Formats: sequence, C-alpha cells, structure tokens
Amino acid sequence: MQESVDDRKFWNIMKGIGIICVVVGHSGSWLTPYVYMFHMVLFVFISGYLFNERYVGDFKSFLKKRGKSLYWPTVKYRIAYALLHNVFILLYIYSPVNGIFSYSFRETCVAILKSFTLLSNLPIAGALWFVPFLLISLIFFCLVRKFAICLNPDKIEFITSVLLIGVFVLAWLLYCKGITYSWGLSSFFVQPVLYGGFLIKKKNVHVKCNLILFIISIVILFEAYQISGRFVDLASSTIVNPFFFIFVSTVGIYVSWYLSHLIMNNDYLASAVAFVGTYSLHIMALHFLAFRGVSYIYVWIHELPLTKISSAIYLDKNWWLVYSFVGIIMPVILMRTYKYIAKTIKSQIKCLIYRQSY
Repeated sequence: MQESVDDRKFWNIMKGIGIICVVVGHSGSWLTPYVYMFHMVLFVFISGYLFNERYVGDFKSFLKKRGKSLYWPTVKYRIAYALLHNVFILLYIYSPVNGIFSYSFRETCVAILKSFTLLSNLPIAGALWFVPFLLISLIFFCLVRKFAICLNPDKIEFITSVLLIGVFVLAWLLYCKGITYSWGLSSFFVQPVLYGGFLIKKKNVHVKCNLILFIISIVILFEAYQISGRFVDLASSTIVNPFFFIFVSTVGIYVSWYLSHLIMNNDYLASAVAFVGTYSLHIMALHFLAFRGVSYIYVWIHELPLTKISSAIYLDKNWWLVYSFVGIIMPVILMRTYKYIAKTIKSQIKCLIYRQSY
C-alpha cells in the first residue's frame, strides 16, 4: 500500500476527488451538504502530507515555490477576470439587474491592483478564496515548525502539537465571540488536519483500507448532516463545533483515501481522475464561468430572459449533473487549448528569431 501512497499519481487522484466534490458542491446537487463536510479539508490534508520539512529551514524557497504554484496563477486569473468584467456584462455573465455594474477605467485599475492581494471581490472567481486561505494555513504551519525547532529540537512534535491545538481552541473562542472575517479563522481551524497529514507521512503511518470502515464512514457523513442539520463551510469559518469538525473531516478524508486506492486499481479511471487532479486549481478558478455556459443553454431551452443567467450560480438543481460535468471538463479543455496556443506562439517566435539571426 505504501508504494501507491508514495506515488504522485495517488495524490493527484485525491486532488481529483477533491475538486470533483468542490464542483458538485456548487452545482445544486443533493450531495452538497455532505461533500461540504470534507471537500476543502481534503486539500489541506494533502498539502500537509506533501509538505517538505526542508522548507522550514529554507523559508524563502518555500515562499518562492508556493508563489509559483498558487499565488501567481491566482493573480493572473483575477487580473483576467477584472479585465473581462465589462465583457462579462455584455454577455450577461454579469448583469446590472443583479447588482453588478460596468467598471470605469479607474475601477478596472483598482480591481487589477487588488488582484495582487488575492482579496478582490470578483463574483465569477468566488471559489478562489481557497488560495489565500491555503497559503496562510501553510505559511503559519511552516512558521510554527520553525519556532518549535528553535525552542527545542528534541521536542519538536510535542511543541508543535501544543501550539496548533492552542491556536485551534483560540480560533474557536474568537468564533464564539463573533470575531471572524469570512474564511479568516479557517486557516487556524484546519491546522490539526494539516499537521495530521504531515505526521502520517513523517511517521510512515500505514492507513489500512477496510470496506466495512469505508461504508460506516459514508453512513456517518450522511447521518452527521441529517442529525445536526448543519454542515462545515470553511469559506465562512463555520465548523459547527470543534469535535464535529475534526470528526467529519477525518471521516471524509478516510472515504477519499479509500476511494483513491480503489481507483488506483483501474488504470484508465486512475489516469482520468489523476488528470483532473492536476488541473484542480484551474477548475476551481473556471468552473463558475463554465456554469454560466450551462445556464445559457438552460435559458435558451426555457425561453427565459438573458438576465436570468447571472441571477445564480446554477438555475435548476435538477441540472446538477450537467453543471458538474461541464464545470469539470470545460476548464480542462480551456486550459489545454490555452497551453497549446501559447506553446505554438512561442515556437513560432523562436523560429522567427532564429531565421532573423542568420
């Protein structure tokens, strides 16, 4: 089992499961409250497992790597959406009817500058809140590890555990006092999950795949929502309560872990889900835009006004499968097309430069 766990393909499958859950969760599906229990936490767990401790002693390289893989791609998406804002209004992706108005030149410039903070309010890029959340979570974890090593290298795990549990409790107390900012506290709520993933890798813990435990875990996820009537929403720092959050997160991660091993047994399915996983950031950035394409078709079929397109993320819960499929496939197609065009242009430019030099 350990060979498959150490296989990069396995973790891309886990990411694939995670991003599929994200898209399904936004599609109006009846599965939404259940996947919300763990879908974002799953990415945190994966990040914890894949965290390289050498970055604790080389923080600059850590920031550089995360800047290249998370920060800069997100900034580019936000800038693109800011530049396309008025085009989106012309295409009814946004609509003044729904309170979204055209940008002036100054407002466009402000939106572009805000893109570098990752905090600009762009409706079509709503899911990208996860990027600054994950960045802060990882940076904080890295700094805690660094502090623990400086304090006492022989008791690094004990110190890390105490600090992260303390931060988790403090975040919960602040939440109870109503002191919160959107996803702000979530970066601290997820620290035990991030650390759990890290420890499983570091201590070489073998997590057994048990069919009965898998079935029980699925039942628990369903019953957790049925009994409580509430679900986890890290975007608003809503975890219901600390024990509930840690419990359902662990259960959801185990379900994904089991499914990933199951998928690994089928080469074609494994390749497909892993492929989706490699595009998880792009799907997160583009699936709302892809949803608008489905809404165009829905409006055309039902002869509704075009302003209806921008009235909601989805227009009909019964179409959730269509929204989910397009929300996953369309971003991949767009990115593959973009990469092909970019590669072709670069190749042509190189050829032109080479010819001119002779």
